Amino acid sequence: GKCRVGVTRGEKCGGITGAGCKEGAFCNYEPQAGGDGCDVADGQGVCTERPEVCPELYAPVCGCDYHSYASVCEAHAAGVSVRRSGLCS
Repeated sequence: GKCRVGVTRGEKCGGITGAGCKEGAFCNYEPQAGGDGCDVADGQGVCTERPEVCPELYAPVCGCDYHSYASVCEAHAAGVSVRRSGLCS
């Protein structure tokens, strides 16, 4: 069989195997998305579509990468899961 490059939307990703997602999606570790959270060792996430365009909305969030983003949408567009609302300190 062919190698499975990425998993489709809604499938688990990350974890020990480090499974990636198909193009246009990212591994979302947010608990509300069904993921294990940012800092869980070998935690799993769920493949989520990356938004193409984000509304001009300023509702800052702190990403799992400890960078601040203007909104959840902006973080997701960058392929980053959200750690919490508000700017990273």
